[in-house]
Formats: sequence, structure tokens, C-alpha cells
Amino acid sequence: MKDRDKTKEYLMGELVSMRQQLARLEKAVAERRTAEEGLRKSEEKFRSFMESAPDHIVQLDRVGTILYANKTYEGIRMDKLIGTSIYSWMPEKYRSKIRSALLKVFETAGPLTVEYPVRSLKGEVMWYLGHMGPIKVNDQVDSVIFISRDITGRRQMETDLYVSEDRYRMSTRAAKTGVWDWDMSTNKFYIDPLVKEFLGYREEEIQNDQDAWAAHMHPDDRVSAMKATQACIEGKMPEYMFEHRMANKDGSVRWILTRGTVIRDLKGDPIRMIGTATDITERK
Repeated sequence: MKDRDKTKEYLMGELVSMRQQLARLEKAVAERRTAEEGLRKSEEKFRSFMESAPDHIVQLDRVGTILYANKTYEGIRMDKLIGTSIYSWMPEKYRSKIRSALLKVFETAGPLTVEYPVRSLKGEVMWYLGHMGPIKVNDQVDSVIFISRDITGRRQMETDLYVSEDRYRMSTRAAKTGVWDWDMSTNKFYIDPLVKEFLGYREEEIQNDQDAWAAHMHPDDRVSAMKATQACIEGKMPEYMFEHRMANKDGSVRWILTRGTVIRDLKGDPIRMIGTATDITERK
């Protein structure tokens, strides 16, 4: 009887122990499921964030292999991008620049910024501004994150601006005409370097200052020039137009035709005067 009671007591103890272990196991499983669900949601949130980011984000290893990309480039499928070398998508002459930047991030663990082109499958070239940064594992650079923004439009505008400015420089030089600008609110005065060149001077040899410019004007023309300027400011003349002499650096005299107009605010007060200066010596 006593042995039976002991056996029963032992079995009851084992049952309680098993129930406790089962409860702990169920709790551990529940906690793991909760953690996995949290991780899944976190990964979904991260993936959604990366995919909706306006920039191109790629992960590169030391040799430039694309390990991850949040999006692909126009005309390129994702499965054609992952696992390939980032250099294979660039014009050859730019590859060494990106390779050097990538290796430097691995070596210094510091960020870098580069501009580079990417060639689409259609052969179109798109320009990107890229920021490289290290991804560390155990305090060692494991890979590099490369965040790039499409600046093709900006590059095109810069090119168009350069062409426009170059066209302006060539046309004004051919016409022997430069611009000048007087901001009356700040009294800042700008003289086109080309106008200074008419007189044989380099840009830095004549300050952008009214007094400095007037000092090169022929003494007999200064008073008349000032009167014409004042008449234009007061509205007595629709525009400023005055022919006068300027002293050349070599001691000779150049004839300059200066034109200008006054810009006024809503009250009609003069705030700026802008115009051109043309070398007309050959006409004289």
C-alpha cells in the first residue's frame, strides 16, 4: 500500500513537473512567435521604407559586387542587377574613380561623395550623385552602402547654362560689348571683365567700384557723364546713353558708348541701374 502511494505521489510530481515544463515551453514558443512577428513587421517596414525612398540604395562588397538594391535603374530588371559588378553599368572611363572611392571607404571607414554616370540597357547615360558609407560588423567594414540620387536634370541644366554663357561671352566679345550693374540700395557696382579688357587691364586691376571706374574716364567727360546719369535717375531721360573717352593702360584713348536704364520699385524710386559699355574706338 505504501509503495503504491509512493508511486502515485511520484507520478503526480512528474506530471506537475511536465506541466510546468510544458508551460515554460509554450511561453517560450509564444515569445519566439511574438519576436518573429515583430521582426517580420520590422523587416516589412524597413523594406517598404527602402523601396519608397526616392534615392537608389545599393550594398557593395569590396570588389564592387551589388549585394542588395532597393530599386533598379530604368530599363534594368532587378534579377539582372543583383550579383553584378557596379562597374559594368558605368562607362569605362569612370570605373577607376568609383573603384578608388569604394576601396578608400573600406580602408578608412569614412564616408565619400562622388558623381558618376550609369548606362541603361537602352544606352542612355544618367548621372547620379552618390554618397558612400561603411557598414560595420564587429567593428570592421563588412560592406559599403551607396546612396545615389539622379542628377541628370541638374547636369543638363548646368550644361545648358554653360553653353548659354559661352555663347554670351563669344557674342559680347565679337560686339566689343560688356555689361555693368549698379545696385543703388547697396551701392555695389559691377563691371564686366570684358570692359576692363577693352582698356588693356586684367579683371583684378580695376576694382568693381564707381570711383575706380570714373578715375579711368577722361577728365573732360566726367562731369557730363555724371549729369547724364543723374538726369536718367531723376526720370528726365528715358535711358542713359553717353559717348566718352577712357584712358587705356598703354596711355592711349579708347572711345566707349555707355548705355543704361534705371529699374524702379513699386513706388517709382530708383533701386538699380544696369547697362552696357561698347568699345566704339574704330568708328571714331
